[in-house]
Amino acid sequence: MMCHRKKHKFTLITDKLHTGTVGFASGKQAVLLNNAEDLSPWLLQQLASFGVRYVVAGCQSSVLPDFLSQDQYGIKISVINNGPVNGISTSELNRFVAAETIRILDIWAAQGDDKNQVCA
Repeated sequence: MMCHRKKHKFTLITDKLHTGTVGFASGKQAVLLNNAEDLSPWLLQQLASFGVRYVVAGCQSSVLPDFLSQDQYGIKISVINNGPVNGISTSELNRFVAAETIRILDIWAAQGDDKNQVCA
């Protein structure tokens, strides 16, 4: 476990994003959302206008809107299955989601466009 040695800085938003909360993403390069179903074209446009480049979102559904696969917003989007899995405890699932999120951020950082820092 890495204590006090941060690999990435990001914003984890647990509340649903809407006109009153989307401003919390301003100035961030990465946003983590609990629920991919909260994403919409309007929200992606807002995040892009704030300079957000990466979105990692949890999802309990296997069916996602088509706009999430489009690259028209200039934002890389990754969706992690965070739905219940038989035989997996909630704490194990949370650890998996956290590890998968870091793995995704590591991949994006290694692509060289952020000099190994996902967020400023």
